[in-house]
Amino acid sequence: MSRNYRLIVGRVVTLLALVIGLSCGGDEPDGTVADAGDDAGGNGDVSDASDASDASEREGYTWRKSSVKVEVRPDDDAAVNGNMEVDPAEVDVTFYAEFALRPDEDSSEDEEIPVEDGTVLVGVGDVGASADEDFEWIELTHQGDGTYTGSDQGLAAVYRMKMEAPGVTSSTNTTESIPFARILSPVDGDSYPRSQDLAIAFEPIEQGIMVEALLDGRMLSRASSVADQEELAISSAWLERGTSPKVGIKRVAGEVSVGSAGASGIVIEMYREVDVTIE
Repeated sequence: MSRNYRLIVGRVVTLLALVIGLSCGGDEPDGTVADAGDDAGGNGDVSDASDASDASEREGYTWRKSSVKVEVRPDDDAAVNGNMEVDPAEVDVTFYAEFALRPDEDSSEDEEIPVEDGTVLVGVGDVGASADEDFEWIELTHQGDGTYTGSDQGLAAVYRMKMEAPGVTSSTNTTESIPFARILSPVDGDSYPRSQDLAIAFEPIEQGIMVEALLDGRMLSRASSVADQEELAISSAWLERGTSPKVGIKRVAGEVSVGSAGASGIVIEMYREVDVTIE
């Protein structure tokens, strides 16, 4: 992987994490395409964007960076901890999108400009959804600086993103969802010794899905192969006696497209956490 490529994808954290995780032992996600300018799954026709920016601001900017993160978490109710089974129809889902342009594929983040007048849609579909009419569409709201957000209730079987703006090559990506996991160990409210690594057991374990071990929201280790997921743990070096940290997992999967028109992708992140005490 070249230095230029790393610069291209650098700020799209979730996409880069997915690529790195899958390259460490998991299969690449099915359906990844070579050129984001001709993404599969739709023609990229979305509603007309208003308040178009001055075209001169984009002169010479032809390489698009567009991504949607689908963040899935259980209800904030303290009774719904990471050990419990959760109805996927009741989980909270938040969408975060980034939309920006660069002069070309070799440009750095410093040369990037945000797309402020884009239209960003996320489609939610049932199993087998393939045509645009199979999806219900949620339009994300621009928050400034090329960032768009929205929310939904319940986990969809299939997600599709569409992003376009005046004078910008449109992008479309589609990905199937993954099962919502639960943590088997550690157990919420229990105590664990400072002298031992804290193993994290969870289900389901699936090939090709990247899993991160979290301590108070910080990623400390990563696994993508089944064998590595079964050995997922937090080193005792990170544990402090007398503390009560949150221990959790983040599961990541999705579709990434990189080509001459730009980089685009839709990535699903699922979180589960428990509260423990370190003795």
